[in-house]
Amino acid sequence: MTASPTVETLDPCRMAEADAAACGRLLQSVWPVAAAAVPDEPAWHGRPAWKPARLVIRLPGGQVGAHARLFAREIATARGRETVMGLAGVCVREDLRGRGWGRLVARAALARVDAGDFAWALFQTAKPGFYAKLGCGSINNPIVNSLSADPEARAFWDPYSIAYPDQSAPDGTIDLLGPGY
Repeated sequence: MTASPTVETLDPCRMAEADAAACGRLLQSVWPVAAAAVPDEPAWHGRPAWKPARLVIRLPGGQVGAHARLFAREIATARGRETVMGLAGVCVREDLRGRGWGRLVARAALARVDAGDFAWALFQTAKPGFYAKLGCGSINNPIVNSLSADPEARAFWDPYSIAYPDQSAPDGTIDLLGPGY
């Protein structure tokens, strides 16, 4: 293991099969109930700043020790339609936890908001305390998918909806205009 891990950005649209498999193995080890295949990246809108990315910390031999996935997501709020940064799959291999690697990959993703690529980020988690330390805040907005069979049902499955930066989400219902992530 390196003393100073570096976060590498992978282009999911051009990712080598070995990298996709390494990301998939890590995700499956953390969330074994999930499907073995890594979900397709959401479509991006052609703006370079909105291009999806997988942020990883790679181990010797090509294994992935930490992972985060970011992508552009069009949503509808009281402010109208807007594109936010979606964040998903933030995880660290079990034997490597406690080294700050999760913070490194999450911080690298959130830096895209800080750089102005996105106005804000919206995602879900079971661990809001982790994200609070990064400047994120829990929100209580209803999160729905108006395109689903039950348009009023909660579209996120984790117990906490998160916005970055804190206080960036508008009041009222947030419509993901598609499935949760």
